[in-house]
This record gives sequence, C-alpha cells and structure tokens, in this order.
Amino acid sequence: MNPHFSQDFLGECKTKLLCSKKELLERMIKIQSELNSLEKGGDEADRTVELLQENRHLNDQKMVREKLLEIEQALSRIEKGTFGVCEETFEPHCLPV
Repeated sequence: MNPHFSQDFLGECKTKLLCSKKELLERMIKIQSELNSLEKGGDEADRTVELLQENRHLNDQKMVREKLLEIEQALSRIEKGTFGVCEETFEPHCLPV
C-alpha cells in the first residue's frame, strides 16, 4: 500500500502504464517486421540506404526497449508501494496540480 497516493490514482497510473506497454510492444513487433523486410543487395548506393534504414530501426528498437524498462520499473514500484517516492531521498514526489 502506498501512503502517498490513493488506490484509485495508482490504479489509473497502472492502467495507463499497461496501455503504453501494449503500444510499445506492438511498435517493437512492427519495427522488427520492417527490419526483417529490408531488401538486401544492390549496388553501393542501395546498400548505403539499407544500412541507414537498418540503423534507424535498431535505434528505434533501443528506444522502445528503454521505455519498456522504465514502464516495468514503474509497475514494480506500484506493486511494492514505492511509486512516486524518490529512489535517492525516499521523499514523495510532488505531482503537478
């Protein structure tokens, strides 16, 4: 139980996080599909374009993985009752009104 936030608020946060997680997982599948469908071969210019596209897809995947990790950490903090508490000072975060 989190003494700083109501159960309704925490439930709403959890729902939003789970929705974001689902969207990111769908995005990851799309990125992987696009990456797998890149054409290989061609001349040097084609290969350069392919490498640039592959690099963009890999960077997108990295960003999505980082966001997924942040969501998992937030969900874990909700479950442990430490959501909204600074990990360094253990003080509750102020939420914007």
